Amino acid sequence: GFYTGVNISLMAFANMYDYLELHVFTAFGVFQVGMSWALVAHLSLPNAQKKGKVLRWIAMIVSFISFNVMTSSLKDSVKGMTKAEAQDAMIQLTPLQHAIDIAAPAEYFLVIGLFIALASFESDFEVITTSDQ
Repeated sequence: GFYTGVNISLMAFANMYDYLELHVFTAFGVFQVGMSWALVAHLSLPNAQKKGKVLRWIAMIVSFISFNVMTSSLKDSVKGMTKAEAQDAMIQLTPLQHAIDIAAPAEYFLVIGLFIALASFESDFEVITTSDQ
């Protein structure tokens, strides 16, 4: 949680126009830890409710596919950049725009997947609180 919180805070101040590399680095940290958390949390509940398990699997699949679409679209575009373009973020975003058009929606789906993973635990908590009463 601490690692994710620090990366989210850094990402909020490191906007894409002034600190592109730091923004991407911190975003990747948040996304990778989020996906790892969803998987580990899922595996730690072997007797979870079917609804929660299904939602978590859907969330993990959506997140994983979205992360790969996002990174692969940007990776190919960054490879073709000149050294001058890579050093100036304002110039850098222009040749990357076609990749950003693909990566940005994938990023939204990734975040939605992580939110679904978080929401999937609700059915498991409802069973625990009902059985405790």
